[in-house]
Amino acid sequence: MKVEEYVSLTHEARKALWNFICQHDSMVERVEVLLSVYDPLPYFLKEPKLKTEIFPYFMGRIVNAEKALASYPFITSTAGKNVFLHLDDTAAPWNAGTYILGQEGVKFHPVKEGCGCVTAPKRGLHLNINTLTAMLFGYKRPLELFELELLRGDIDEVKELEQTLPTFKPFFYDFF
Repeated sequence: MKVEEYVSLTHEARKALWNFICQHDSMVERVEVLLSVYDPLPYFLKEPKLKTEIFPYFMGRIVNAEKALASYPFITSTAGKNVFLHLDDTAAPWNAGTYILGQEGVKFHPVKEGCGCVTAPKRGLHLNINTLTAMLFGYKRPLELFELELLRGDIDEVKELEQTLPTFKPFFYDFF
């Protein structure tokens, strides 16, 4: 039996779906279930005999960082602190610049062609478009990216950014 879409919103629903599959155990030799890497089903099973495989299934790319950040559902900070992101994007230079995330929304200061800072900005987090995409799509959290040295800056600013991002776990069923 091959289950290509196994989605449950609650633990009760997860148990009911698994029970439905178990009711057909006499008719099948093997069950293959496509799950999100975040699905707790393998942990829930008692004495599981299973083989798991993890493989990347899709890629994301932010084409317009200003619009993506402006429409993103950030959790607004009660401390009123702004988060500065210094973004690099060699493939789409219109995205490169400094983004200020704050109570008033997102402000963008693009890199001016032919100009460069003599000294690097003292405040803010430095990242590229790949790191930003992974964060906004919910694939990786700021603290993890900081540990991997893909998000560079002050740890307190990383923690502030961590607080502004909603926690959700992405998964995309692509069967159409």
